[in-house]
Amino acid sequence: MPILDVQGIPGDIEKSKLIDIWKSLRLTVADISDLDLKKEQVTVFFPSDLLQDGLGEEIIITIRGLFKKSKRTNKVRNILCREVAIVARAFFPKALVEVLIDPPYNPEKGFWTSAK
Repeated sequence: MPILDVQGIPGDIEKSKLIDIWKSLRLTVADISDLDLKKEQVTVFFPSDLLQDGLGEEIIITIRGLFKKSKRTNKVRNILCREVAIVARAFFPKALVEVLIDPPYNPEKGFWTSAK
């Protein structure tokens, strides 16, 4: 299941707006059919930045934990990055937005979940 770490969000953002971003990101990822994911399988974290300077000017989203599957080609991965960036730009239109995917994970090389 993919994990989206959204960095650069201002610390004073309203909780309702964070929830809107969270929902939008989960739905956007799940809507990419070649990923074969449900929104409940998409995790989104908003780590805090201890410095707090410049937040909201750059939004960097790292996607990790995306398992390697035959349909998850480079083209699909680029679509994923673009669609996630579009969501971020909708909420932060003046920010520099960058989205990157860590290498695909192979669950055969180490993975466990309590999910059924």
